[in-house]
Amino acid sequence: MGMLVNELLEGSFVDIMKLEYTANLEINLDKVEAGEKDWVDLLKEFNKVFEDRLKKAEKEMRNIKTEETPTDEVCEKCGKGMVIKWGRHGKFLACSGYPDCRSTREIFEGMENPPDEDGKHECPNCGKDMVLRRGRWGYFLACNGYPECKTTESVDPKTFQKKDLEPVTGKCPKCDSDLVRKYGKYGEFIACSAYPKCKYVKQNLIGMECPLEECDGEVVEKKNKRGMSFFGCTKYPDCKFAAPSKLIPKACPDCGNNYLLEKTLKTKGTVHVCHKKECDYEKVIAPPEDSE
Repeated sequence: MGMLVNELLEGSFVDIMKLEYTANLEINLDKVEAGEKDWVDLLKEFNKVFEDRLKKAEKEMRNIKTEETPTDEVCEKCGKGMVIKWGRHGKFLACSGYPDCRSTREIFEGMENPPDEDGKHECPNCGKDMVLRRGRWGYFLACNGYPECKTTESVDPKTFQKKDLEPVTGKCPKCDSDLVRKYGKYGEFIACSAYPKCKYVKQNLIGMECPLEECDGEVVEKKNKRGMSFFGCTKYPDCKFAAPSKLIPKACPDCGNNYLLEKTLKTKGTVHVCHKKECDYEKVIAPPEDSE
């Protein structure tokens, strides 16, 4: 699909960026708004050009996913030659013995600060080398013994060096090992230094019990896939309670709901509102910072 889009970019999509095409499109859109031109006809005109380009691309475009370029690199696992392949993140090195050997390595050409080839890191669990890889959340260090060993560690994107785990005060309540500060796809967090033997992760409790009567869990601050904070229950997935803002342990004066939400709005400042959709309770606690 990526190559198909690239081929189309060389055709009709480039035409869209031309001044003449853009000007004509704006004129036609104005006519649609004024009722002088049917929007369906306008889409049909574009679709005809687009379909012609699409058919041409399907016949003539290169299928780079099947292409392999031999290199002088040797696979560290089986000794066979490495070839250059293409994936969702661009070029990478892969073992020519695939699928019997699934060894891969990143290609770092064009980087301002490529990783130091001599700065290898040892896997803390199996002793094999940790290699730099790239995933949907960026670069990270992974054990070269994967899939037998699935150890991963954070890496500094500026220097491409391993991020040292920062010790923090306290002991793991499960195994009594030291706690350390780690860095993951949702930001920093505190966990047990004995991972993966111990998978304890410290919860960011706010000192409030879950507001659902049938649940004995506690409210904890979490982060979603986009890195935005929300509040949920420690008993998840058994308890599905979730709230988008900080909970206030005060009952709603209007409907009696056993908690309120604290929000910060640009126009109103800090307000307490009821979480129930059918309740309109809202009270301003502090005005906006830029207000006089």
